[in-house]
Amino acid sequence: MSTHHWSFAVSKRIGSSVLHHPAYATTLARLISASQTCMHSQNITLVGPPQAGKSTALGALVKFFNQNVSETNALGPLPAVRITLKNKGHNGSLDSKSVWTESLHAVQHPFFDTSELTMGVEDFRRLVDIHNATNGSMGGVLERAIHCRQIRLVIFDKAHNLRHAGGGSSKGMSQMLAMLENLGTSTGATILFSGGYPLLDTMAHSPDLLGRQRLIEIRRYQGHIRKDIAAFNSILAWLSDGIQFDDKTTSLSKMAEYLFEHSAGVFGLVATWVVNAIQEMHAHGHSRLTRSHFEATRKPPCALAPILNEIERGEALIDGVVAPEPPRTKRKSKLPFRAKPQRRDAGARL
Repeated sequence: MSTHHWSFAVSKRIGSSVLHHPAYATTLARLISASQTCMHSQNITLVGPPQAGKSTALGALVKFFNQNVSETNALGPLPAVRITLKNKGHNGSLDSKSVWTESLHAVQHPFFDTSELTMGVEDFRRLVDIHNATNGSMGGVLERAIHCRQIRLVIFDKAHNLRHAGGGSSKGMSQMLAMLENLGTSTGATILFSGGYPLLDTMAHSPDLLGRQRLIEIRRYQGHIRKDIAAFNSILAWLSDGIQFDDKTTSLSKMAEYLFEHSAGVFGLVATWVVNAIQEMHAHGHSRLTRSHFEATRKPPCALAPILNEIERGEALIDGVVAPEPPRTKRKSKLPFRAKPQRRDAGARL
């Protein structure tokens, strides 16, 4: 057996296990409570740092609602669906056609679900029909599917991509948000938006969502709060399980301050860092983990600074310290070598 067998087991445990650390557990409990008791026309917004556990919490939320769903009945009740907003439009924009397509795929609509197509002639014709379908018809089909499958919770993950709707213009963002918000109003389903802190700026400029959203934040751990310090140390203890350290390191808790400083207090960034350090250990043929392996794999300032700036601005926005960014206006594109027409007096042609 390889001398590094312990590292494979530790890496697999960290990558496949879900640690119910305090911030994650509190956020999941709030999501379950809000989703079950949300009033009609009220929406839920989940924001937080990258790799803080938002997507993992959404997966657990869907599993909680769909625990009694029968896999054999494809048209039976489906209490919760999760839709990932992807920038599949022109020049990386978010268009309504891709949103409807992803949504109908999530509800497993028999006509719009393209996961099992074999690209035969009939399948190709079916893709053409889907491509030619109008946004209005696809929206109507989605509403009927939500009613048919008795869907109570519709989750839009990666909702910070809404800032790319309509080419990034304020009008495009407002129209897309209104379209998704009306989906909940017309069907009675609760709409849940989840994304990074930039989602807050997008939500602030939507008149349809003012006063109608329940904001839930999964916060990072703060270095000046005693309870957060204890929680962060418990996370390091869980990550240290099974790792063989050198005599100077002995555990991750010995490097708590160093790990906290270069991970912004985010659980996912620390867990990824530990796995990267183990990979660095393998690359050098070492059998024990040392501080030097962490120093070689820590995020450089150019990579950590944008993450930290986004987190700090999002926290300040929630606390009311800063104001939302003003909406962007879409610039009119100018064609090259196109002169503006000028009116000349009669007989003054060149």
